[in-house]
Amino acid sequence: NSEGLKDAIYKKIGDITQVLYMKVSERDGNVMSTKILKSIVRKWQANSDLLSEDYIFEEALKNTERMYPPRIYRWDQMLFNPKYEGEEFMSPGTEEAISQDLIGNCLTTAKKTNGAVAIFYPGVVERFADVLDSDLYLVFTSVHEVMVHKADAVDAVDLSIILQDTLEEATPKEDFLTRKIYKYEKDTHRFLCAI
Repeated sequence: NSEGLKDAIYKKIGDITQVLYMKVSERDGNVMSTKILKSIVRKWQANSDLLSEDYIFEEALKNTERMYPPRIYRWDQMLFNPKYEGEEFMSPGTEEAISQDLIGNCLTTAKKTNGAVAIFYPGVVERFADVLDSDLYLVFTSVHEVMVHKADAVDAVDLSIILQDTLEEATPKEDFLTRKIYKYEKDTHRFLCAI
């Protein structure tokens, strides 16, 4: 994808690249979007000193969160309830939606499309770390979701083995994001590659 990123606005975290897109239209569940190019941002910046790439990126994440709010999905509910819309967990009083068990939390968006980005929404990873009172392991099973685990409750090597099996058996090639296990450090607020 390096060729397509030459004039794009993006951020990298390990081997994950977040690319800035703008939604052009949405009809019947199909979204048309376009990549925001640096050349366009330079034109915007000519009219405002406030429009740094970082500022635009952060505002885009906030806007994406408003359009496609983060949700935790329970596997049993997804399998047996076609109308299940996931669990809201960001508001006060919704802490019980965040599971502390070994299975972890399946985080995506209300649309369940390109939902791995939800972990990077403002405040989301911090909410998990605060409620779980732990560092986190993040397992990106596809571009559509990320499994969030309490780091002191699971082993990163075991998660890596499960991820490799999931990628081979269940993740379509076009939905692949990474083979790495990431760690979020609660105290330093950093994302690191664990394995």
